[in-house]
Amino acid sequence: MQKTIFFWVIVVQFVISFLVTVLGLVGWVKISDGFLKSLVAVLVLEQAGAVIVIFKSTDFFDSKTTVNDEGWVLLATLWKYKQIHSSKRPNSRWLLAINPISPDFTDFAIGYSRLRYLSLIDINQNNQIHLSTKGYQFCQQNEKTLKKRKRNIYIS
Repeated sequence: MQKTIFFWVIVVQFVISFLVTVLGLVGWVKISDGFLKSLVAVLVLEQAGAVIVIFKSTDFFDSKTTVNDEGWVLLATLWKYKQIHSSKRPNSRWLLAINPISPDFTDFAIGYSRLRYLSLIDINQNNQIHLSTKGYQFCQQNEKTLKKRKRNIYIS
């Protein structure tokens, strides 16, 4: 609630300063030259600040909200073995653990971190990963894509 109020206070303040500055520039409001120069400088700084904040908070390449290549490989592996071992039992889990000295561990870790961020996988107390409920639904919706992916990269 406080963030919303703060946001609208800033927006109203920006609009008022914008209107006063523009009206002063076109001559509808009489403002001394020194004060008008200051208003224009403040307006430019406000706009630059707004652009910078928006630019920094925008994920132009959707990098954190999509599955990366390593994540697709991990999902494909989990989905394949889930289907093989428990396709008729949607509530059962196929568990995967990988040794940190495995040559594939780096790719696994990259995929793991993105999928955990997206809540598509869970980890149990034995450090074994499995599809979360959201991950299971995601795999069902993207089964064609998963079938095209290389699998078993983590399976020795």
